[in-house]
Amino acid sequence: MGYTEHRSTARVLSILQQVAGNHEGYTLSKLAELLEAPKGSIFPMLQTLKEYRFLSYDERTGLYQIGPMAFQVGMAFVNYGDNLKFIDMKLSQIVESCLETAHFGVLDSGNVVYLLKKDSPQAIRMISTVGKTLPAYGTGIGKALLMDHSLEELKEIYPEGLKKLTYNTIVDFNVLEDELKSFRKDDVAYEYEESNKDVQCVAAAIRKDSKIVAAVSVAIPIFRCDEEKIKNIRNILLEAKKELEEYIARSNYIFH
Repeated sequence: MGYTEHRSTARVLSILQQVAGNHEGYTLSKLAELLEAPKGSIFPMLQTLKEYRFLSYDERTGLYQIGPMAFQVGMAFVNYGDNLKFIDMKLSQIVESCLETAHFGVLDSGNVVYLLKKDSPQAIRMISTVGKTLPAYGTGIGKALLMDHSLEELKEIYPEGLKKLTYNTIVDFNVLEDELKSFRKDDVAYEYEESNKDVQCVAAAIRKDSKIVAAVSVAIPIFRCDEEKIKNIRNILLEAKKELEEYIARSNYIFH
């Protein structure tokens, strides 16, 4: 049987995705505009989501924001069984080895979704949030996730083109494809101030059955970067990659 999208369910999910992407929240009018939907049709959905605590509503400002039940459901994904405990432990080991912030993430609709992170113990470090998304093409971890994609596939994922996140972001599809090709030889990707000013990133793709399913990265403030440190972090990530892939090969966890 063919799949037919259930319009109302799809709209509810679109509301959640839209609100989750903006911590400041949206008014009913703005949501209707963004979703290209009549206010009268989405208002009952907003009320139901609020009743079930997937959304919160500020009567003073008229803003809908993501609610505590959405967090609970999201954490159920992150804490599914014991599957991410090993990965969390590996991130801690990476941080102990290089004293920089480590991330673990997956690809979703052209964005990196950060599932786990471990902060650097140093006072000056990259600030990031679990659950946050960023366009994959502008991040080291995202490039690791995208490195098997062809030029045609990249254009399909980003039909509106590549937009600048910082002055250094690559916005030419051909340049991005060439860079991704160069990363494939050892499954390690690099990014230099393309998503965050003054931050450099090294990332390794994680494969299962030869397919990239996730990636692990280390973010380093530029002033602490030098060639030797980048090489050391690359080696740390390659060792972690090997252990993570061995673990994931035995795991029933679904990353996509």
